[in-house]
Amino acid sequence: MEEIFRETAMAYYNGGSEELKQDIKKIFNELDKDRDGRISLRELRNGYKCRNEEFVRCDGDNNGTLDFQEFITFYFANKISWRWCDGCGVILTTFFACVRCFDGSSPFNLCCECYGGRTFTHNHSDFVDNHTLLGQQRQSSPERDPMESLREIATTYYKKGSQEVKQLATEFFNSMDINRDGQISLDEFLSFMRQEGCSQMSNPYFFKVLDKDGNNALDFTEVLTLYYVMRSGRRFCGGCGCFLDGMYLTCVSCFETDADPFCVCFDCYRDNRYNHKHSNFWDNFALLEMKRQEALEAKTAPKPQYGQYENAGSRPSSSLVIYQEPKWRKTRAALQLLNLAASLANASVQIQVSKGFGIAKLGACPMFEGEFSTWKSCSPIQKLQLFKTSVALFYPVLADSFFSTNK
Repeated sequence: MEEIFRETAMAYYNGGSEELKQDIKKIFNELDKDRDGRISLRELRNGYKCRNEEFVRCDGDNNGTLDFQEFITFYFANKISWRWCDGCGVILTTFFACVRCFDGSSPFNLCCECYGGRTFTHNHSDFVDNHTLLGQQRQSSPERDPMESLREIATTYYKKGSQEVKQLATEFFNSMDINRDGQISLDEFLSFMRQEGCSQMSNPYFFKVLDKDGNNALDFTEVLTLYYVMRSGRRFCGGCGCFLDGMYLTCVSCFETDADPFCVCFDCYRDNRYNHKHSNFWDNFALLEMKRQEALEAKTAPKPQYGQYENAGSRPSSSLVIYQEPKWRKTRAALQLLNLAASLANASVQIQVSKGFGIAKLGACPMFEGEFSTWKSCSPIQKLQLFKTSVALFYPVLADSFFSTNK
């Protein structure tokens, strides 16, 4: 194991939080089944997928086990994905990377000795050292000023907005421009913010954040950004007080209950430079996704059906308004009548079907004409006919309850 490997891992450990240190110690103790203060390869594989060569790299004294410090090295090797030479397997500090494989799922990297000695086999020949590659990556994808994104968003909303939106933005600018010179000075800005009760925005620092060209005055476009910030509810860090122009974290509990939720920047959250009563924080993108999922679940949740009770055997809930509507009461009565009709076909009781009843109520039913018939003595065809006739008797009531516009 190279010394720089161990030193880097220990630097991560020593600079970490107490919670991180306790977590690593807990994992070590859980893996150390025989409580001898060391972890064998077999014990390690109870919690990690580990190849023999990875284990050997971390076993500094080559005794076939990992003590706590050696486990720290293994832990961070898995945590931060250090690179290894694809030629000889040593840990890479300065190395050469295949340019064509670098952005893929299987990058190919070589130590200086393997690359210089050409003791490797690979499909591509375009290699560059990691320092040059890092510089190229920075140039090809420079970091973007988060405030620039806010300016573009604000300008786009204004351009695509209605005349009413544009008028409101113009009135907002004019309300700040006291001397009507077409720009907002620091004094005008601070005076307006104090008047509006925006204490967090009422400071020279935020004025400089808005002042893109640095001329100590805000033009209309820069004020548009301020207008968007105020209308969209952008926050300030609850730790250091800076304006949260990019990614930040929000207290989930406060977000759902307070008019002014507690937010912190990543630096303050990482270093615990804030005081708050809750501990559950989500970044703004994760919070938005959580709310989107909740909305989808609410939208797709099954709705109670007509006649469906909240609990089996109970009456319809009074909280469901649909059960209290006159049309529902009429429908329920019709359903009860239909249920009674079905019972006629299922009950094992004697059914008296007189000739007059059959003609007057059930219609012409020759197969049931006679003095008496019992359900058991009916043929299957007769049973089916009796059921159909019973349904036909009550169907008009049911149909009327569903299709009548009379409440």
